[in-house]
Amino acid sequence: MALIPLQQRCKEKEDVQQRTRQEFLASRAYQLYSEGKSPVQVANELKIRSAEALVFQREFWQLNGLHNLNQIYEEIKDGTLHLLNLWKSIRDSGMGLQHVLNLLQISNSDLPRLECVYNNLRQEINALHNRKVELNNQVTTESSNLEYYRIACQRQINESNELRSEGRKRKH
Repeated sequence: MALIPLQQRCKEKEDVQQRTRQEFLASRAYQLYSEGKSPVQVANELKIRSAEALVFQREFWQLNGLHNLNQIYEEIKDGTLHLLNLWKSIRDSGMGLQHVLNLLQISNSDLPRLECVYNNLRQEINALHNRKVELNNQVTTESSNLEYYRIACQRQINESNELRSEGRKRKH
């Protein structure tokens, strides 16, 4: 009978040690996240599993009023890379949030038609570009022909002038 209280005390001691360790890990993880560390860096530094590092990250977000990040993550999980790429595209294009909202508002009601118009415009642009190349080639060809005829005319004028000059010399 004396063993049960001893086992209980050992169990309680282990529980206290476990809670103390968890509190230390949580505190240290929060500090690392506040320094901008990634979950991988936190897991490596604290020698914990990635799942535990992610739990600490979500707790850190909630403590800092960033619970929306956790909510977004829970909704999209594996789609975070797509969300990040979307954000980078928006940022790189110089668009603001209002631009994106306007774009969504315009396109949501008529996206198939807008896609069709866009594709038609792209085809027209390509056709116009091809036509421009053709016309530039024609202009180059006609310029070459014009230069050839200009030079031929100049030769004829020079020959004509020489013949006149010879004719005058013979008269005199």
